[in-house]
Amino acid sequence: MATNEYHPLSESISNFLGKFVDQLNIDSEFGSKKLLTYLMAIFTIPFLFLYGGIVLIFHAEYLLSAILFITGIGIVVSLIIGRNKDDLDNLYRGNLTTLGVLFLYLIFTSGKDPVQLHWALIYPVVAFYLLGRQEALIYNGVYYILAALLLFTQNLFFEKSFFDFSDKMQFLAALYIIILISYFFESIRKKYQEGLRERRRDLMKALEELKETQAKLVQTGKLASIGELASGVAHELNQPLTVIRGNAQMLNRNIQQKKAWSNGDLKQLEFIENNTSRMMKIIDHLRTFSRQSNSEFKPVSINKILEESLLMLREQMRIHNIQVKETLEKDLPMIVGDPNQLEQVFINLITNARDAIEESRNRSSKTNSEMIEITSCKSEKKPGCVEVIFRDSGCGIAPDDIPLVFDPFFTTKEIGNGTGLGLSISYGIIKEHNGEIDILETGPKGTSVKIEFPLPKNYNEHQNKTD
Repeated sequence: MATNEYHPLSESISNFLGKFVDQLNIDSEFGSKKLLTYLMAIFTIPFLFLYGGIVLIFHAEYLLSAILFITGIGIVVSLIIGRNKDDLDNLYRGNLTTLGVLFLYLIFTSGKDPVQLHWALIYPVVAFYLLGRQEALIYNGVYYILAALLLFTQNLFFEKSFFDFSDKMQFLAALYIIILISYFFESIRKKYQEGLRERRRDLMKALEELKETQAKLVQTGKLASIGELASGVAHELNQPLTVIRGNAQMLNRNIQQKKAWSNGDLKQLEFIENNTSRMMKIIDHLRTFSRQSNSEFKPVSINKILEESLLMLREQMRIHNIQVKETLEKDLPMIVGDPNQLEQVFINLITNARDAIEESRNRSSKTNSEMIEITSCKSEKKPGCVEVIFRDSGCGIAPDDIPLVFDPFFTTKEIGNGTGLGLSISYGIIKEHNGEIDILETGPKGTSVKIEFPLPKNYNEHQNKTD
């Protein structure tokens, strides 16, 4: 019966090798070649020294033992020299040369030990993979010619050989076929690799274009929010201007009447200063909010961002006869995020709640005070999260529209009153913060939207240690 499950041992080996390649911090082809070289060294070097010792001690074959030891030492030295280099072609060439010498010696002495001949067939595959088609073809050509010469000169050095002429020709034919197959496989692999690189470049280009488009959409959403907030900001600025103008007129009258300065006059100056500071704060915040900037993730306070979001909305809500109730948990843990983007999300949700309330009034001709409630707290269901809930007493969302509310350009507002980008941009921003945004509940009595933000890992680790 077929199964898609991995064997635990195979999976653990795969994970180990994957982590090993990841730690190399290089591209996949370069990393796989380096990994192959290291694996060859891990399995080959102990074998070379062990087998060299055996043939030296038990068989007294000094030449073979010397070649085995020299090959092992050569591989170790090449690994030490090339371990921190980006260009490892010389390392590959050195290892292939030493292995080639070893395999050629095994071919030469195979007349008295036929098993040695099988090892020589490995060389072409490894050479093509490490050096590529052109250079490996030269290496394999030299290797093939030397192998043929050594095979046909065995009889000059050994009295008796296990191989006759037919056996030697069959081996050379097999070696030739393996070289051809390795060449064609490397050609196919190279073309496939080039195709993957081309696709990767195309995907990276598409990703950059998507990021640029997303940034433009976010900025468009900001400008749309500013347009919707314009009247509210005007009211926010008009109130302190009225206070400033009234106090300035009173001071001017006192000066014209040449009255002595009193505590009342100083109080009026204090009113003027306080209200100008309030106006400066509103204007500076509006300038910061509207500025196009790259995402800057840092520890931020959700409650502070909520307060700043309401800075430009309170007077507008008062004019629309909408109460804003804030239930913000004190000492709420900070999250990691972009305050500008999060404020854009919160402003969008608050203005959507305002529009829903206005639509509910239009449908029922109600003029009584409505409410938007904003709650922030640590999540009870998810201990490692902070949640913010926006509740309104508006008209709610139609059941058929709920799956579509986060889709780009979807809007239930009349033409000219909405772009359909607000919630989709908000959804993207929350996802970028590894959070979740969802419609908690909706109906004729209003809608609740919940946002969840994960707390930083160091906070969770600290809490576990404390517990």
